[in-house]
Amino acid sequence: MSHPEKLTADWVESWEKLLAQNLPFKVFLKGLDLTYLACNQNYAADHRITPREIFGRSDYDLYPRELAEKYRADDLHILETGRSETIEERYVRDSQEFHVQTIKSLFRDQSGEVIGILGTFWDISELKRVETALQVSEEQYRTLFETMAQGVVYQDAAGQITNANPAAERILGLSLDQMQGRTSVDLRWRAIHEDGSDFPGETHPAIVALATGREVHDVVMGVFNPAKEAYSWIMINAVPQFHPDEERPHRVYTTFDDITERKNAKDALRDGEERYRSLFEHMLDGYAYCKMIYDDQGHPVDFVYLDVNSAFKRLVGLESVVGKPVSEAIPGIREPYPELLESYGRVASTGKPEEFEIDFQSLNKWFSISVYSPAREYFVAVFDDITKRKQLEERIHQIRSDLLFAVSHDLKAPLQTLRQTQEMLGQLPPAEALARFQEYGEIWRRNLQRLERMINNLVDSQRVEEDRFPLLRAPCDPVEMVQRVVEDLAGYAPNQQVVFDLNLESVSQGSCDQEALSRVIENLLTNAVKFSPQGGRVEIRLGLEGDTLRLEVEDQGIGIPAQEQEQLFQPFQRSRSAKQKGIPGTGLGLYVCRRIVEEHGGTITLESEEGKGTTVTVRLPWSNAQNE
Repeated sequence: MSHPEKLTADWVESWEKLLAQNLPFKVFLKGLDLTYLACNQNYAADHRITPREIFGRSDYDLYPRELAEKYRADDLHILETGRSETIEERYVRDSQEFHVQTIKSLFRDQSGEVIGILGTFWDISELKRVETALQVSEEQYRTLFETMAQGVVYQDAAGQITNANPAAERILGLSLDQMQGRTSVDLRWRAIHEDGSDFPGETHPAIVALATGREVHDVVMGVFNPAKEAYSWIMINAVPQFHPDEERPHRVYTTFDDITERKNAKDALRDGEERYRSLFEHMLDGYAYCKMIYDDQGHPVDFVYLDVNSAFKRLVGLESVVGKPVSEAIPGIREPYPELLESYGRVASTGKPEEFEIDFQSLNKWFSISVYSPAREYFVAVFDDITKRKQLEERIHQIRSDLLFAVSHDLKAPLQTLRQTQEMLGQLPPAEALARFQEYGEIWRRNLQRLERMINNLVDSQRVEEDRFPLLRAPCDPVEMVQRVVEDLAGYAPNQQVVFDLNLESVSQGSCDQEALSRVIENLLTNAVKFSPQGGRVEIRLGLEGDTLRLEVEDQGIGIPAQEQEQLFQPFQRSRSAKQKGIPGTGLGLYVCRRIVEEHGGTITLESEEGKGTTVTVRLPWSNAQNE
C-alpha cells in the first residue's frame, strides 16, 4: 500500500496533532486509494480505535459492506467530478438510530495538487428529532386549526384579517379570500347586538384587545351569514399576542362558537313556556308537582302541592290545593293517605318511578297514579281516573262468576243424569239391565250431545277471541247440512215436546266450513227449542235470495225485550227472562254464531217480541261450488 511521497511521516504527524485538538465534529483524511491516512479523536472513538490505528484501513474495515460500498461510490464521484458534496445519512449502531451530515471535498497540498479526500461530519440526530417533532406539532396544529368546531380568526396589529379556519368561514358565511385584508370595522354593517341594534366595528372584541392589550371574553353578537341569508349568533373571545420586550400586541386571535341553536332554543324556551302552561292546563290527565315533608328522623310525614293543572282540580273536585299539605287539602283523604304517603316517600327517596292504583272512597273514585321523582324532596304525580275501568272490571268479574255458575250448573245436569242411569243399570239384574240398556242409551246420547255442544261453544269462543278461527272451506250442501243437524237433535226436540217444521228450498252446493256452519245451525236450533213452550213448533226456512243464502230459525218462545236483543251477540250475555225462568245456558251460543257467520262474510240478525217468539236470520254470500 503506497502513498504520495509528499505525505511524509512528519507531515502526517503534524496533521494528526492539528486534528488531535478537541474538535466538536469528526474529521478524517483518505488518500487517493481511498484508504485512511488520519482522523481526529472524535472519529476514532466511534470505531473504538486510536487515531494512529486508522492509518491504512478502508471503509470495508470499519463499516458493514453495504455502507462501505456507498461511501466508496461517494468518494469516487468526488474524485471524478472534483466537486465537494454535503450528504445527510442515516445509520444504526448498537440498535440506535443516528443521523449525520457529512461534507466531503478534495484535499490539496500547497501546490494545489489533489492528494486525497477530506471528510468532516457531525451528529444531527437531535436536530432531526427536533425537526420531526416540529413537523408533527405543525401537522397537529394544522389539523386542529382545520377541524375544530370553533371558528378562529387571526388579525395583525392593524386589525387586518390574515387567516381564518374553515369553521370561521362556515359560521361567518365568508371565504378566507373575502376576509383577508379586511378589519372588523370593515365588517361592522354585518353585526348586531342581541336587542337588534348595530354592533359598531370599533367595539369588536379583536379591536378592543389590540387597543388595550387585554383579553376580551364572552361577547355575544349576531353576524349576517350571506350563505344562509340569515343572522348567525356567535360568542367571541379575543386574545392579544406579544413579541418579547414589546408593550403592544403584534396580533390578536379570536375564537368564537356558533350559539345560534342555543340562542334559538333559549328564545323557543321562553316562547314555549306559555305553550307548556297551556298544554299543562288542558291535559286530560291530572298532573301534580309536589314536595315531600320529612320529620327530624328523615321519615316522610306529609307532602305539599306546589303546582297542579286544571284536570287535577277537576278530578279531585277542588280548586285550591296549591301550598297546602295533602292531608288538609283533600277532605276524607285519611283512609288512603298512609298508603299514598308510603308510595310517594319511596319514590322520592329511591328516585325509581312507581305506578299504582288507589281507591279514593271519599271521592267515590279510583285513580291510577304514576309517580316520578326529579329530586329527593320533589316528585310528579300523574292521576288518571280509572273509575269506569274498575266498574267494568267488576262487571267482568260478575259475568265470569255467572258463567262459572251457568257452566257448572249445565255440566252437572247431564253428568248427574248419566251417573243416575248408570247407577240404576248397575242395580238391576243382568237380564233387566240389558232390556233397559237401549232406553238408557238414548238418554246418554242426548246428554252427551248437550255436553259436547257446551264444550264446543266454550272452545270456539276462546278461539274467536284469540283470532284463531281459520275456516276450512270445502263444497257443501246446505239442505243436507240442515237435515243432518235436525236428525242429530231428533231425541232433543221431542224430549222438550217441540217439533221441527222444515221448509227447505233446493239449493246448489257452495263453499263453506261445513263443521263450523253446522255448529251455527245446531246452536240456533237448540236455543229455539230451549225457549219454546211445551208443544211448541220451531220452523226452519232455507232458500236463496239472488247470490245470498238465507237461513231463518223461528220459535214460539218467550221472546226477548228490545233493549236486550243486541247485547245477546256479546260473550256471556243472557236475557233477563232466561235467568229468571232458570233456562240453562252459558251466553256463548249466539256470540259463536255471529263470529262464524262473519268469518264467512255473512250477517246474522235477530227479531223478537216478548211473548210471541224469536226469529234469527243468517245471510251468507253463496255461489255454485263448481264455478269456483
